[in-house]
Amino acid sequence: MKQLLDANDKNMEGGWSYNQGDVVFDKNEDVKRAFDKATDGLVGSDYEPIFYIGSQVKTGNNYAIFCSVAPVVPDAEKNFCIAYISVNFDGSAELTDDVEVDLTAEDENSKETTEEQIPNPFTEVSTLAETRAMTGFEMEIPDTEKPYTKIVITVIDGNMIEVAYITEDDADRGYYIRKAEGAENVSGDANEYAQTEIEQVGDTDVTLKGEDSSWSVAAWSSDGYTYAIGCQNHPMTKEQILKREQFLGHLIFYKWR
Repeated sequence: MKQLLDANDKNMEGGWSYNQGDVVFDKNEDVKRAFDKATDGLVGSDYEPIFYIGSQVKTGNNYAIFCSVAPVVPDAEKNFCIAYISVNFDGSAELTDDVEVDLTAEDENSKETTEEQIPNPFTEVSTLAETRAMTGFEMEIPDTEKPYTKIVITVIDGNMIEVAYITEDDADRGYYIRKAEGAENVSGDANEYAQTEIEQVGDTDVTLKGEDSSWSVAAWSSDGYTYAIGCQNHPMTKEQILKREQFLGHLIFYKWR
């Protein structure tokens, strides 16, 4: 027995989560697409994906894939590794790291934890006021509504604020809102959706993504800041998601001076 990834069974903020579905690589379309993009044109080593281990949600999506790998030379010996693939906001993907796995060694001697490989970019805080000292800006947020009556406030990479609305027992994450400086998409959602619409709210264009007129992501930028609402677990109607966007657009996002 060997632990390949220091992860948990639930999608905890900033941590790795085990793949709870089919581990067969070819049956995970998003992961396969990301791997193919990241390794297209790669020279020096030949990676052969074997199975999909798990994922990590940061400002984008990261995937851990168990592979065999060999130098591109005649009669090269194959080894095993975990390939780490990062998907960027523009849909591009890159191989950010590969960690050799020695299947003959004792687990305690060969185990490399995720914390050693990738520092945790998420810092949970108790109040929104604390985010101001860490990011240089702050925000007000919509009131909670049942059943998502608890909020979790997180600063990501020291430059983004995320507020997640969850149930009191922490069992269900309803939706989250994010804010950062700049104009890049900060939703952290690299999924492909059947529908994309641009809704004009005042002078701001809000990009909505979803399926069957239910929306999982809203993203927009204004006055030097970029925002996102993500409700992938429980997609919203256009009215519901824009209600939150209008609150954010009118009441928050001023620079701390």
